[in-house]
Amino acid sequence: VPVMILVISYYILVYYQHPEDRSTSYFSKAVVLLGLALAMLTVLMIPFDVANQGLQFGCGQFSSICGGLLGIEWIWQILFLIVAFFIVALIPFTLFYYESFGFDNKSICRSCFSACGYQIFFTAIGVAVFLILYAFIRFTDLPVIDFEVDAQSGFQACTSTNTTCDGIVLPFDAKGAASSSAAVRIETPFLVFLPGFLGFIGWFLFAIYCGIGLVALPLELIRAFVYRPQYIPSDQYARLKLEIQRKIAELMQVGERLRESSQSGGEGSRFNPVQYMRSREERRIFNEFKQSVVELEDSYNDLKLCHENWRVYNPLIPYFKLVFGVLGAIISLLWILHTILYNLARTPYGPDGTPTSYFLNTMFTAASKEIGFTLVGTVLIGVFAFYLLFATMKGNEIFGLRFFICEIHPMKYGGTYMNSFLVNLSLLLFCIPPLIQFVATSLSEYVVVTDLDAIFGQQIRFLIFFEIFFANNVFIIMMLSVAVITLFAMLCFPNSETARRSRDMAKRLSNLENQAAESERAERQAKLKRSSEGEGAGAGATAGGEAMQQV
Repeated sequence: VPVMILVISYYILVYYQHPEDRSTSYFSKAVVLLGLALAMLTVLMIPFDVANQGLQFGCGQFSSICGGLLGIEWIWQILFLIVAFFIVALIPFTLFYYESFGFDNKSICRSCFSACGYQIFFTAIGVAVFLILYAFIRFTDLPVIDFEVDAQSGFQACTSTNTTCDGIVLPFDAKGAASSSAAVRIETPFLVFLPGFLGFIGWFLFAIYCGIGLVALPLELIRAFVYRPQYIPSDQYARLKLEIQRKIAELMQVGERLRESSQSGGEGSRFNPVQYMRSREERRIFNEFKQSVVELEDSYNDLKLCHENWRVYNPLIPYFKLVFGVLGAIISLLWILHTILYNLARTPYGPDGTPTSYFLNTMFTAASKEIGFTLVGTVLIGVFAFYLLFATMKGNEIFGLRFFICEIHPMKYGGTYMNSFLVNLSLLLFCIPPLIQFVATSLSEYVVVTDLDAIFGQQIRFLIFFEIFFANNVFIIMMLSVAVITLFAMLCFPNSETARRSRDMAKRLSNLENQAAESERAERQAKLKRSSEGEGAGAGATAGGEAMQQV
């Protein structure tokens, strides 16, 4: 499993990295690789925790029938401590080091010294905020139910030697029994409050990214199949290639005129309105010229893919994308339905209400117990949790840091620098604690009595102040709202990067075909015109010769 995680992390790194960073920034690449592996490993701890507990209620407390009986609470705490170290210390240092090295500063020691200064300041702020919050809101109000019984109520005590007793039994028809709800305030351990603190910040990111990814991930895979490349015959390829050569010659002439104009006009100045406006117009034309060059390069690459490079292109890839897109759509739909039926639709409304349906909890439990093979349910919860991780990655790729309208550190295929990679990695690691908490609370009936449920489903869920947001499902409603908006936007205004590249490729090839056909039609008309003019001149010369002979 660790090898598979490293391979997936390396593929993601190679897929997105900018060509200029291929032979440099090895330290930054190592941090990105380890950060991605850490995120995946932490998510894979969910099925491991479930498998370890053996899906047996009271495992290790009321019953000796357990799975592995491994105390993995400390593993959770170590993982989140490493996540916090990456977010607060390692990633900021690597980011500052990357941005300070390679320009005016070529010294490694000087870059490290500069990065340490910024990193210490950044880490001090993060640690100070954490300690202040821990000092005031580190308490958890656990809800409990008090029972008052008498000797005639049917109370049965469970002893350690009684193997037929599954716990404390209180019959529903017991007489003289009374109950009341209360809350017990306990102090949350330092290493348990840490993922709660990171998770509360990450919930704002996770609600947006996961909401977008649940819709965008399957739709983009399906669109990649719809707009897949098509093979072009040799005659059509030759004609389109000639058209590209003609457009290259035109762009070269435009570029030469722009160069001559820039040399003759000089720099624009704000104190010379005429010259300044001319300079602005030249910059606008130059930007259009660059865009035309980029589009022509894309057209040529698309054309080569549809003919010259067709032998190295695997035509099964679009069909695999279609299969995974359909499966992803099913998983996304199941997650959304489960969130509505189990997390929101409760009677009465709130965390203590009875859900309308247990949905995925029932499905996973049936897969483990009814089939008689517990590994099935463990694999299913791992697949569903891992899908949430990839949906979050997709949402981060699409939305990123567009909170202030402008695009900051975007994730682009083959065009992502290491500083953008590091920023988006820190955002992804912030989303790991809320992702795990979402799984723990949404599948609480299935992960009951696990260390995962004890940390996220009980202690973090009822932390004072944070409990207000969790009890009212603020983040879950936010996530579903983002999913609905994304679905509407992608269906009505499809502008995803993958689909846009596929549609642009088809559009460019279609435009080339139309332009080539138009050029051929113009050439035929010119030939016909020249031939008709030649025939008319020949007829006039013949008539003139006959007239001269008559004279």
